[in-house]
Amino acid sequence: MDGAGQAVTRRWPRRLARAGGCAAIALLCTAHVGSPDTFFEGRAGPYPVRVIIRAPQVIPARAEVIVRVSGGGIRRVTAAPYIWNGGERGAPPADDLVRVAGDSTLWSVQLWIMAQGSYSVRVRVEGEGGTGTALVPFTAVATAVLGMDRMMAAGLAGLGAFLAVGLLTIVGAAVREATLEPGLEPDGARVRRSWQVRGAAAVVVALLLLGGRAWWNAEYRAYAEGVFQNVRGTVTLREESGNRILRLAIDSNVVRWRRWTPFIPDHGKLMHLFLVKDGDLAAMMHLHPVALDSLTFETRVPRVPRGRYRVYGDVVHESGFAETIVSTVDLPDTDSRSAPTDADDAAFVGAASGDRVATPDGTTLTWERGAAPLVAGGDARLRFVLRDRQGAIAAVEPYLGMAAHAVVVREDQSVFVHLHPGGTAPLAAQRALAAFTPADTARGAIRAKLAQGDQSMTMGERMAGELMFPYAFPRAGRYRIWVQFRRGGAVRTAAFDAVVGEGGSPGTRL
Repeated sequence: MDGAGQAVTRRWPRRLARAGGCAAIALLCTAHVGSPDTFFEGRAGPYPVRVIIRAPQVIPARAEVIVRVSGGGIRRVTAAPYIWNGGERGAPPADDLVRVAGDSTLWSVQLWIMAQGSYSVRVRVEGEGGTGTALVPFTAVATAVLGMDRMMAAGLAGLGAFLAVGLLTIVGAAVREATLEPGLEPDGARVRRSWQVRGAAAVVVALLLLGGRAWWNAEYRAYAEGVFQNVRGTVTLREESGNRILRLAIDSNVVRWRRWTPFIPDHGKLMHLFLVKDGDLAAMMHLHPVALDSLTFETRVPRVPRGRYRVYGDVVHESGFAETIVSTVDLPDTDSRSAPTDADDAAFVGAASGDRVATPDGTTLTWERGAAPLVAGGDARLRFVLRDRQGAIAAVEPYLGMAAHAVVVREDQSVFVHLHPGGTAPLAAQRALAAFTPADTARGAIRAKLAQGDQSMTMGERMAGELMFPYAFPRAGRYRIWVQFRRGGAVRTAAFDAVVGEGGSPGTRL
């Protein structure tokens, strides 16, 4: 049911306030945190495509799909949402995208999303180069209960009162005059009986209204309880053999009330754990804990400044559903110099230092912002270039199967997102959704299939240090961006600050 229907409940102003509150905290209750839209950059066969899926706040609802297709001779672009375990028969017919006026390479459509869950939005492009399809993972969840407009609520309440009074008037008139001959006036007995029946009808109408209110209240509560919230984890610390050990235990209650499916490795890791220092963002850790069981993970914590840290654990289910486990931890001063749990662990301590950052091997990483200001909802397309001492583009080695990774955090940590050159959707989700068949209904089947077909980049490969991340900042404010890449076998991290202005309605900017 939609948000408007939920608001027709008792004491609607209080309900409206509560709904507004839900909408406000929705920014904190999405996969990733505060960044609900999906960004994808890749190929649909021979055609380079960039895709944004703007997530609705309620389900069922329509999600806006915006596609930029490079190349000439594009005749048709379609899109269809496939829920992860629905197959071809469970998917609706593909919808045709329409060209955006004034931009021949930009197409858009609104797709109906009828149920919460993990989807692959299949974007199909037809043109002179043939036909190609891109599979874009999309996690659809309800993140708010929308309120009803006050004027509409008042109008509907007035209409309901008018109909109730009209019904009682009709009942009274029928009892009083229905059997009279034309022209005769009802006697006192008929008038009294009409009022008696009208009173009984009023009781029936009141009971119907009370029953309807109770039903709507139950529907409201059921919907509100289904609003998605990031899973909480419990973090504990201990010292062991000179190492500081952090344990993250996922709340086991979620297994009982969610359709929980096993985790699958994303870039070779079951969990990517990020710790970001609260307040000044003066430290960030990207760790890869070891799974003790399906819900408990442990990792060593490097030496960082004391203080409170926000904890974000990115995981991907074999259904393709990606989510972030959230928690906090207070790190005290310690003399511990814990060895990394994983060779890909990395930590950064310090502030950002402009748009050009020098690295220990003599290269420099430059954020090429462009002339356009950063605005909320606008195409940021974060581009960073690594150059050597002579100014030539330097090479990087694969870091977790990609050229680079980036972490974007708003100053108040109401926004957290882990970015890849391919966008916000994890590679594991894309692979899981592409691999699923009707025969893969057993728990762990997809995980085993993906393990057999792992094609991650290896340490021997090298690629140019032109690092681009498709993204749009969801809100105005101050942000910090950490870019991570590998050079000479070591993981390098560079920090950049961004100030994002108000951008108004995002529309179809891409």
